[in-house]
Amino acid sequence: MRIGRMVSRGILLPKGETALMARTPLVRVVVAWTLGHDYDVDVLVARRDGTISHIADEELSTTGAIVQLLDRAGGDSWSGICLDLRLTGDIAGVVPLVRTPMCNPSDYSPVFQKVVGPFSANPVLVTVDNGTGSPVSVDAADAGPEVCYACVPVIIQAGGSQETIGVQHAQKYSVPLSESLPTAYLGDDGVVHVTF
Repeated sequence: MRIGRMVSRGILLPKGETALMARTPLVRVVVAWTLGHDYDVDVLVARRDGTISHIADEELSTTGAIVQLLDRAGGDSWSGICLDLRLTGDIAGVVPLVRTPMCNPSDYSPVFQKVVGPFSANPVLVTVDNGTGSPVSVDAADAGPEVCYACVPVIIQAGGSQETIGVQHAQKYSVPLSESLPTAYLGDDGVVHVTF
């Protein structure tokens, strides 16, 4: 993980890089995509003791540290989900997981492909904003033409400091046409890693 400089203004983060921003009581994450497509957003939460929680889309609104606001639409062009993160001291990292509503690959059909499609056709844009006027955006536009059901665009690293958090442009995708979900784990260095 390449650590970048402290962010003092809004940036679009290149793939593979990590930007630092001030750790504030509330961090807002907006996950957006082209209007007319449908994604769910789950969250993986890694704690400093090494435990990992997978919070499904429908459970987010009842989780104390992470609150999902109502789906938000941006005019006629995009829709998305907004997450409010309260990064308490025991949280080492948060991983937004963008996935299609697809659960069973045997149900895959050309009609479903038209609705969901590959992430290259329906890219996801994630913006992490700590409220200080220096948001970090990640444009997950490097997907291949394959139809993948899950994407981890960004990893929010919160275990290294009580003053800063890291926004890592991960952009990892599931195996094409596989319903497998990612696994997150906390490394010996306190950094959250994700594998499919």
